[in-house]
Amino acid sequence: MGVAGGSLAKTLIDGGVDIVVVNHEDTSSSSNVAAGLLNPITGRKFSLTWEAVNVFNKLDAFYSKIQTDHNTTFFHRMPIYRICASMRELNDWSAKAGEPDYSDFVAAGFEPDPAILDAQWGTIGTSKGGYVNIPVYLELIKKELGDRYIAVDSLLKTDEIVVNKSFVEWNGLRAKQLILCEGYLAYQEKFFGHLPFTPMKGEILELDIPGLYRDRILIRSGFIVPFGEDIFLGGATYDWRNVNANPTSEAREQILERLSGYIKLPIEVVGHRAAVRPAIKDRKPVIGTHHSYRNVHLFNGMGSKGTSLSPFLADKLVGFLLGGDKLPEEVDLNRFIVGKSTT
Repeated sequence: MGVAGGSLAKTLIDGGVDIVVVNHEDTSSSSNVAAGLLNPITGRKFSLTWEAVNVFNKLDAFYSKIQTDHNTTFFHRMPIYRICASMRELNDWSAKAGEPDYSDFVAAGFEPDPAILDAQWGTIGTSKGGYVNIPVYLELIKKELGDRYIAVDSLLKTDEIVVNKSFVEWNGLRAKQLILCEGYLAYQEKFFGHLPFTPMKGEILELDIPGLYRDRILIRSGFIVPFGEDIFLGGATYDWRNVNANPTSEAREQILERLSGYIKLPIEVVGHRAAVRPAIKDRKPVIGTHHSYRNVHLFNGMGSKGTSLSPFLADKLVGFLLGGDKLPEEVDLNRFIVGKSTT
């Protein structure tokens, strides 16, 4: 169960829906490997996350409540600072920061210690950022599910699922509806293999950097996140050619080269992670109902923003399934089916 499936399961539980989650526990899944970064403004063009205000308001309330209910900590609010690579980048940000849509997320930069960071062009601040410790979060969801969570030894084969107008059935388990949250492997199966999945491999490093700030996330051609109490996570890479979960020396060197470009402190690699992210050709999620099987649904394609988007989109899918609400056109999977729509 990944962050998408976990967020959807929690939303359904809170809505009083009787569910069972069947999951192949894979420690190399993208959710177990990811840094869980929550960043509203990304990329060289300072792109604002789709529906950013609603997405970040929702995730704050969603994760905060689970954290409080379980009296634990997995949701870490933290400012994000981009280390500018040029005066042009700083000027580009100044233009973006003045736009009304950005107002909720703009914050002042900070003056770093030159013995720690090389920031000759200054820093840019982003508010409402942070990270989620996804493995801890998912363990809490499993705890809430109790015996409604079924762990299996191998991937669920969709050819083994029987679907008719009244129910879906697998291995003697019968339900009215089926929602698939399979990550990048959805491109291989019979229900949604027609969608334009473009899985992308990502790698991150576990790092020991004594003396580096532990109260903020740093961004510059990648990220550095103070994860937990003793390590940093640095990354990430994007590889569409090699769809596997094998760490590579090339990615390690690429990440270290980026970080050493502005971090002045010694960096020691203590771990290396790799996984494959579920992504779609147009880089937007895919949620909704199959065009032929009306009781088979999909919740997928979050890419590198699953931690941010999944609470908001889980609400949208549950509202669609239970209340007949319209799905946002930008994420409705039927945008790829000419002449077909469920909304």
